[in-house]
Amino acid sequence: MLGITTELKPANYQVVFETLGDVSIQSLPVTLVEMGADIGGASGSVTSTTEGGLSNVTQGWGWLALAFGAASLAALAFWALGGPKDDQDVASEPGSDVTQVEADPETDDQASIGSTPDS
Repeated sequence: MLGITTELKPANYQVVFETLGDVSIQSLPVTLVEMGADIGGASGSVTSTTEGGLSNVTQGWGWLALAFGAASLAALAFWALGGPKDDQDVASEPGSDVTQVEADPETDDQASIGSTPDS
């Protein structure tokens, strides 16, 4: 569900609908009971509100949205600034003092790290 959630006490509120588009037309006021709403029964649970006026559930969703936004900004910054550079990136940059030498496995007589002797 997208949008804003507003918590109101159960009552027979009047609503007015408006069309969107080139011509804006408003309906006559209509009550929730006239539209078929059952406001007399306890159909939903009523949540308690905090001092700020938001329920604990609404505050929970707010904290989740804040955490998601922070993670998204961190990912965006990592993408925009680039990740850690490896030796190949440094060697390919102009003005770099790093020289990368590739060894030929057939003529290389030195053991490489993690290699095992042939038996």
